[in-house]
Amino acid sequence: MVKQLVMLGARPPESIEPPLAPPNTVPPQIEDLILWAFGKALIEFEATLYHKFHLLSGNIVCGKNEFRWHLQNMEERGLLKSTEYKGVPSWSRLK
Repeated sequence: MVKQLVMLGARPPESIEPPLAPPNTVPPQIEDLILWAFGKALIEFEATLYHKFHLLSGNIVCGKNEFRWHLQNMEERGLLKSTEYKGVPSWSRLK
């Protein structure tokens, strides 16, 4: 295909770039606490993870919707994976 483009005098567009990873919108302190909340568990129920996060966080205020939003951002960046375990929303740590 490239040889055909060269032979025809055409060039591939220079604006082609590989897709970029989603931006990190989770504050580093919250991200670390979420990962610590997993402990050695491979999979954790979302409600349990939220409870453990609040036990570790001390004075950080984070509602359930904001917490879920942070989890989804971490999933987009390949740190977590959302699953359902026995019909309950759960999360797996990938890294």
